Amino acid sequence: MSEAQEKPPRRVPRVAWVAMAAGAAVLLGVVGFILLRRRAPSEDPTAPLHAPAFTGDSAKLEHTVIVPTLETPMPPGKNVIWCLSFQVAWKRLKNDVTKEPIKVNNAQAVADRLNNAPQSEADLDPESFYAAAGTAPEVIARIQREMAAKFPTVPKPSIKDYPGSLIAYAYLQARVLFAVPYAEHAEGTSFRDSGGVVTWASGFGNIPNARGQEELCEQIGVLFSGGEHTKTEHTSFALDLCKTSQPDQLILASIPPGASLSETLADLERRLQAAKLSKDRDEFARMDVLLVPNLRFELTHHFLELEGKSLDNAAFSGWGITTAYQDLRFRLDRCGAGMQAEAKIEIRPAVPRRFVFDRPFLIVMKKRGAQHPFFVMWVDNAELLCKQ
Repeated sequence: MSEAQEKPPRRVPRVAWVAMAAGAAVLLGVVGFILLRRRAPSEDPTAPLHAPAFTGDSAKLEHTVIVPTLETPMPPGKNVIWCLSFQVAWKRLKNDVTKEPIKVNNAQAVADRLNNAPQSEADLDPESFYAAAGTAPEVIARIQREMAAKFPTVPKPSIKDYPGSLIAYAYLQARVLFAVPYAEHAEGTSFRDSGGVVTWASGFGNIPNARGQEELCEQIGVLFSGGEHTKTEHTSFALDLCKTSQPDQLILASIPPGASLSETLADLERRLQAAKLSKDRDEFARMDVLLVPNLRFELTHHFLELEGKSLDNAAFSGWGITTAYQDLRFRLDRCGAGMQAEAKIEIRPAVPRRFVFDRPFLIVMKKRGAQHPFFVMWVDNAELLCKQ
């Protein structure tokens, strides 16, 4: 036998095996967390990660309403959605076409809120939106041409070409990408609605006390936290989910609702200002817990409170609003938030048609569905007309 064959195999002590296994487990845990929170190279951060919870006409939604202005009263127990795109289209119509506040018969309260709303194009990044208003067909060609130049990947706007009609159009897109993507929570998160009903939903957040999540914690801005709370949970708080996002910001706030979205926002602003004046600096700690439900929907909405109504402006008296429409897509997931919105307003001349038999005409009587009539008369003169 050779010397190599005579030597017994070298054994690794059991203690060493245990240490190696423990070290591997820690390493795998750290690597697993990093892979979980880091975006995979092949993952498009702008692509939705979940199927839409709803797709279609908003009329099919039972517990959600879409409002034209932030000042619109909020019905209790409902999701309430507002987007600036429709308001931008309305303001373009008001400023560029009617040249005065728009008056709408039987809907003046809605029109006044739209006319007087303080939100405007000044609140948007110029690169994120497009808006125009004018008279068809010229304005339609301009909208399609300028949209193709500014947003070449967006489908060409579909607008009915009714010569002489008034058209207002607005498109808006925005997204906030998290510098460090959050972890997807496989077990989901519970959501308790205002009526006390609990629903389990998919969600994202952090992994408390996990190694390597310092960067993730640092990107979270605690804008305020306070109010009534238990030992571990505040009932009122607001977070900036990515303090470095530009040019847009994403804020999530847990506060009581007001009578309208405008009042709710005013309450949020008061709380934010009070927190800024406070000397206490609140930071998101590694032991803190963040859980956010995923959202994604794609809906179309017709503002029926305006459609079918006529204008009362002197220059457009009797013209009818045939379309007051908004298309809205939104998502919120571990990579960030994104939205696209399109708004269209179409107003046509309300010229009544006249059906007056004031010249020779034909009279036909027949059995409905029969091939031939049983009475026919051509009225050529007034001999048989009943005279006044």
